[in-house]
Amino acid sequence: MAVLLIVAGCRADEIGTVTALRLDADGIVKAAVVSDFDKDYYDSREMRDAIEEAVRAYNAAKDEFSIQLLSVREDSGRAEVEMYYRTADDYAAFNNVTFFGGSISEITGDPAWPAGVVLTSTADGSTITTDDLSSLKKKACALVFGEPAAVTVPGKVLYVSGGAEVSEDGVVTAADDGGSDAVLDEPVIIIYE
Repeated sequence: MAVLLIVAGCRADEIGTVTALRLDADGIVKAAVVSDFDKDYYDSREMRDAIEEAVRAYNAAKDEFSIQLLSVREDSGRAEVEMYYRTADDYAAFNNVTFFGGSISEITGDPAWPAGVVLTSTADGSTITTDDLSSLKKKACALVFGEPAAVTVPGKVLYVSGGAEVSEDGVVTAADDGGSDAVLDEPVIIIYE
């Protein structure tokens, strides 16, 4: 199930059409899962119960409160599940997706960090690669995600990898690339400060 992050407490009356993720400055991920819910045999109560059980099991295994189910809504063949994750690692583990980040110095040493990926500047369209990030200020951070989503990070977006677009308000969108609706062919990288 793909997860959608909602922007700082703003919630539309209509269920969204795209997955979105919001990473806060303190590392908290706020999410709302949006998916098709158009089969006669689908039941929103059963979905809620299954998610609540998965959340209980995850929190019990971690022996701490890491995830919270906030709400479940269904309307016109779409479902939205809003959730809170204490960390990006919790989001990635619970949803079994690529989603990690940190400071440039932390993340570039991670074995999962993609080497040689071209990044495009949001300011002037110039490019660098993920191997050339030492020139960025020490305050710069990176987020890597591997599912179609609209992502908000806690700062100004400086660079993005291919397959991503940045809106005027700084939301980075990676659209479905025609494959599985849950996974992108290549993860998207956001560099921000």
